[in-house]
Amino acid sequence: ASRRFGDENRYFIVMLHGALSGQEQARAFNKAPRGVRKLVLSTNVAESGVTIPDVIAVIDTCRVKQMVYGQRRAMRRLVETHASRASA
Repeated sequence: ASRRFGDENRYFIVMLHGALSGQEQARAFNKAPRGVRKLVLSTNVAESGVTIPDVIAVIDTCRVKQMVYGQRRAMRRLVETHASRASA
């Protein structure tokens, strides 16, 4: 965490994605203490699949994992890339 966002008295930072346990995902629904700003860092799937009551803004980084075919190895693989404008 950076010095700016590492201050637990100012920021409550929560991750939200499918690889986390249910208990870890449930932290996103906990209220932040009074005067502390909650930041939820989420995948696009988690972002569109849940509603978190106290969220007031969503910032989409437009990063997605996309299946691509590699000719050299003759295999398909997931690659992180920017989302196209058509799918944004």
